Amino acid sequence: MHGDLWKRIALTLAALFVVRLGTFIPLPGINPEMWTRVFRQHEGTLLGSANLLSGGGLRTLSILALTILPYVSVAVLVQLFMMVSQRLRAIADGGETGRRTIELYTRCGAVLLAAFQAYGIAVGLDGITGVVTYPSLVFRLSTVLTLTGGMLFLVWLAEQITARGIGNGIGLLLIASVLAEAPRNVVGSIEAAQVGILSQEKLVGMALLAVAFTVVAVAVERARRHVGLRFADRQVDDRHMGGQSVKLAFKLNPGGIVPPLVASWILLIVVIVAQIGARAAGQRGNGDWLAILVPSHPLHLALSGVIIILFAFVYAAFLHDPERLARQLATHGGAVTELAPGTSTADYLDDTLSRVTALGAVYLVAIMLLPLALAEWLELPFAVGGTWLLVLVCVTLDIETQVRAYLPAADVPQPDAPAADVSTG
Repeated sequence: MHGDLWKRIALTLAALFVVRLGTFIPLPGINPEMWTRVFRQHEGTLLGSANLLSGGGLRTLSILALTILPYVSVAVLVQLFMMVSQRLRAIADGGETGRRTIELYTRCGAVLLAAFQAYGIAVGLDGITGVVTYPSLVFRLSTVLTLTGGMLFLVWLAEQITARGIGNGIGLLLIASVLAEAPRNVVGSIEAAQVGILSQEKLVGMALLAVAFTVVAVAVERARRHVGLRFADRQVDDRHMGGQSVKLAFKLNPGGIVPPLVASWILLIVVIVAQIGARAAGQRGNGDWLAILVPSHPLHLALSGVIIILFAFVYAAFLHDPERLARQLATHGGAVTELAPGTSTADYLDDTLSRVTALGAVYLVAIMLLPLALAEWLELPFAVGGTWLLVLVCVTLDIETQVRAYLPAADVPQPDAPAADVSTG
């Protein structure tokens, strides 16, 4: 077991090393010195934030600058479409064939989104004097093909990590991109404190906030609400299955980062529609609408909180439909302990899921928005990103679970629970 575990760890580290190397391979047709000067001039703007998400790929305009984010965005959109499309839901419920079909749809959408983003990057670079050394048409075509191919390579690499390595490949690549630039930001904050630009009190406050929110995220992501289930005696083919008891476990945050992502998309759409409407009416675009996109703006915080809470309930109901779950239990002769199968079980599951989701929604709002609000109140230079903190915690816990599965049973503490723990989240 240990040998297989070390092989998986080695493959995962090798894959992450390859990704890191890829961030230093620049796009063809770029003047590196000119781009370095342009980047330094705009590093404190949104370009710097985008560079953080790309793991430094924008700093060098690498072939992996798009990272795996286009695929993740389309995967979330497909999940949303499945909530309203019975056809997509039926395909997803079709076993392995259905899973492959949904994966094909996701990849095709990711290619289109990546190509669109790559073309936008190519047009933007082509408009900067001295950065592009290729003819315009050739540069745009090569950039679209290179960046889209780089994104597909990362998708393939993530699959290899998931299948043959340790942890969730997509989550690891996402968080590796952010962590790759983290040392640079930490060193920059320490240097700012040493020269007096950033006070030591604020530096300590940033560290304490990071630790506090990490502890909260770990505690909540580990938390489960267990529901006792009983299964009656039944006959399966030629085997007699005796009655047994198990536990159904609901995560406090079954939606993960989906509700915050949806909130950010909705706010972006609201701003775009408002701007288009204002221009169609012959009015100048109102800058107040753009203020919604500033993360620390009170209106942004309030609207984000409302959308996160609402969608947390919607997405939880989609993932764990109480009536469908009760029917599945009844089909296998199961029900909530001391309750009758069918309606009584469905009502109890619905009530339990509602209370759990309410706690999870409050947690999501806190972990996503409180760091921004506190950073604004304390006048900190930047805040701990709730989304990336959540991804980091979930990826780390997933790796821990997989490592424990490969360790000998004697090395792993066993809980004193007679019933099996069946997690739905």
